[in-house]
Amino acid sequence: MEDIDRVLAAEIKKDLAERYFGMRRIIEEDSTAYRNDIIASMIELESEVGVDLVRIYILLGDEDLIARFQDLTRIPHDIFNDPYVYRSPMIQKQLLNNQRIRGISQRRRFKNLILDLYQQLFEAIGSYRTKFAELTEQHDTIVEEINLFYRKNDFTGIMGFFRSLEGGDGIGLNAEQPLSRRHESMEEKMRLPIPDAVHEILPELPAIPPLREIQRELVRLAQEAHTRQPHRIKEISTWRRS
Repeated sequence: MEDIDRVLAAEIKKDLAERYFGMRRIIEEDSTAYRNDIIASMIELESEVGVDLVRIYILLGDEDLIARFQDLTRIPHDIFNDPYVYRSPMIQKQLLNNQRIRGISQRRRFKNLILDLYQQLFEAIGSYRTKFAELTEQHDTIVEEINLFYRKNDFTGIMGFFRSLEGGDGIGLNAEQPLSRRHESMEEKMRLPIPDAVHEILPELPAIPPLREIQRELVRLAQEAHTRQPHRIKEISTWRRS
């Protein structure tokens, strides 16, 4: 009889382990992919959205023009808006040198550069928002998987089962006894952490208007910035025309 009990206990342990580790492996793989995608989106945000936005801030120059641009486009005022960055001569040189620009006159080239950068920004933010939505769905799926994991794996019952095996008095005999510290530690290790939600890691950027909707206002901003920054106009003359 004891041999049969041992065989049954071994089979139950095997079934529990296969179910537990099989589900856990899937969730951990999904969580790893989610975290990697978060990192990729963070890099995309900085290297595409951030760079184009800072370039526009450099060209606009003055804080009041930048604020008007942010109000016009609904871009949050605190996103990549660091005066130290867009006023740094070294950063300005790195971000603006060798820009491909269109137009013959300096005024037109300056205006076209701002318009072209805005179009790039529009596309970059659209791509970022699409990925943000996909990441939100990924996170929701992982949360559902973890909830299902807990429904399929009753840790209190499992630990009670293992206690009964250790006691040797049959399944469930010691189920009402308090968990030992060892079992509490084991139960904690068996649990799966829920990854942070996307909005807790990355900013949720609003959609910005397409260029055709705000081109007139954007041209006015460019013209005013052009008038205020004669030194920037001299730099434009060294830039490469497309």
